[in-house]
Amino acid sequence: MIVLNDAGMSTSQILASVTTVPAKWMKTNIGEISAGFKANLVLLRSNPLEDIRATDSIEMVIVNGRALSRHDLDKILLAVLKANDDSRTVQLQHQ
Repeated sequence: MIVLNDAGMSTSQILASVTTVPAKWMKTNIGEISAGFKANLVLLRSNPLEDIRATDSIEMVIVNGRALSRHDLDKILLAVLKANDDSRTVQLQHQ
């Protein structure tokens, strides 16, 4: 997103381009916080309208009614990294 900001897009244009604009284009009720809309949220440590780099500081994600803390997200990330590393290891079997 920083690249888009460097290219001249405002922070509000960038945030809309990854939330409400695709939702409207796909004709879904995702990307807005209102009654009847899905409540998947990404909570950041600071305001991305002030500095787009705030999108890199995710504090919590709420998806399908489940809250995932920064600690939970770090554990998931480590598990994915480990699974990726393990998938690249060749296991030789001795006969």
